[in-house]
Amino acid sequence: MNTEIIATITVPTFNQENYIAETLDSLVSQETDFKYEILVGDDCSIDKTADIIKKYEVQYPDKIKVFENKVNQGILKNYNRLMNAAKGKYIAGCGGDDIWHDPLKLKKQVDFLERNQEYAMVHTDYDRLFESGIIIHNFHKENTTIPQDEMYYHALMKNNFILASSTCTRAESYRKYIDIEDFIKHGFAMEDLPMWLEFSKHSKIGYLPESTVTYREHGESISNNQNYRKAIKYLESSYKARTFYMKKYSCSDDVKKEFRIEYHTKMLSFAFKLRDRALGKKSYSKLLKLEKERVDSNIRWQIFGLNNLVCWLIAKFVFKLKN
Repeated sequence: MNTEIIATITVPTFNQENYIAETLDSLVSQETDFKYEILVGDDCSIDKTADIIKKYEVQYPDKIKVFENKVNQGILKNYNRLMNAAKGKYIAGCGGDDIWHDPLKLKKQVDFLERNQEYAMVHTDYDRLFESGIIIHNFHKENTTIPQDEMYYHALMKNNFILASSTCTRAESYRKYIDIEDFIKHGFAMEDLPMWLEFSKHSKIGYLPESTVTYREHGESISNNQNYRKAIKYLESSYKARTFYMKKYSCSDDVKKEFRIEYHTKMLSFAFKLRDRALGKKSYSKLLKLEKERVDSNIRWQIFGLNNLVCWLIAKFVFKLKN
């Protein structure tokens, strides 16, 4: 095997003691015909995450290198540190609570990028695992229409359907088009969506229609946090990022409208869960202005619930049954 590092796996972590061992087990078990490294960045966890990853570093000194932040840096700075240290020609990310259940995941993606030089990155299908134990296999196959090459940018404007843990990126493309410091300057709370949008405008994004990753859907997930106020901030940052790119690269009026309808519908849902009347009123007003006929019965029930406790309890019960 060539001693040169061909691929880097980056693993940003923060308070993931219950999951990180299983994550790392899946990464060191990757079957490749090339050398790869695993860079783990712990962002000053207050649980036992740091202790666990240090043990793995000792156990796998030829593969794992740990970076510890003495002060919490936040998602973007932690991620940037790992990317700057990456030695691989290709860089694949994995969340500290996700699992690469396909031992050939990394090899398949590196092989794809080797064969297709016009692609900046490639992603795959994935399984979605809920805390209840319910799992949705091949989530994209059942729920997502993957766009053609030239349509990725517009599709991502409406929905970030690319799971970060399912991606593998060409390092050269990353360094050419991505500036995390710029993302920080613009106040983005995530690195993935802005990256995908940049790549989609400068290069092609590939897709392998097979599940290689298990994504954990739980209360600690950044984009699905049970702390709805944090989830709202994440959604607002997503809105900010998309608005920025609408101005930077333009976008059709239809796509802008669809994106804004989706955004305000999600905001109304959070307002309902929090019984935040001010947020609900604002979101509902925006929806009515965008397209009145799209305001369906579910949305109206949420508005009733925001103004009436009995309606709120009924609507909450009905939505729970549906979900």
